[in-house]
Amino acid sequence: MISQTIFLDVYNVKAEVNSSDLEFLNFVLENYPCFNSSNIISPNIIVNFSEKSGKLAIKKKRYLYRISEGLYKNENSIYWENDFGFSVLVTFLSIDKWLIEGYHFDLVKNINQEDRLKNYQRSMRWMIHFPVFLLLEKLQGKKLVHASSVSKNGKALIFAGLNGVGKSSLGRYLFKNHGYKYNSDNFLLTDGDKVFAFPERGRLNKDSIDKLQIKETGNNDVVYG
Repeated sequence: MISQTIFLDVYNVKAEVNSSDLEFLNFVLENYPCFNSSNIISPNIIVNFSEKSGKLAIKKKRYLYRISEGLYKNENSIYWENDFGFSVLVTFLSIDKWLIEGYHFDLVKNINQEDRLKNYQRSMRWMIHFPVFLLLEKLQGKKLVHASSVSKNGKALIFAGLNGVGKSSLGRYLFKNHGYKYNSDNFLLTDGDKVFAFPERGRLNKDSIDKLQIKETGNNDVVYG
């Protein structure tokens, strides 16, 4: 299958994502539509996501030093693999240009749609968004917070905590009932003075959906969780 390309621009950190898995590319676009961009001339991050790229990453692993279970590196590259079938190689071409090659090999198995979307989400975060977050911190001083956030009159409310404590539900309640704007559901960026939204699809359990009387959007075929 022919590889296709999408582009993301997250606060001027630019990513080019190449894959022959069109379902994966669509998954990324549907989860983070506000960062979709047109053709980017000089991306900071080039991501190659395919079975071929994953096998190439594994092949290059032999030239790196093993530093712990599933982790290898040299002065210019880091390779990581895990028990979920994920393999990725990051090559630092310069301080602000990274090449990321990898794949989630569970995707070649006969798995159900839920597991496929779960692996797409893991791959999207490991290969695209966490590298973007690292570059935002290195180049712009923006740090990542695990939090939901809403805002009103130029001031943000931040709800930080572990998974399942109600961050998203509280943010959705204030958005629906008290005129707050939605900033972020899971990831939030801050420079210590201001916050910067990273809006992904909102994630709510069934009890919260029922109590908040939220209607289904019909888009959950491309969103996991």
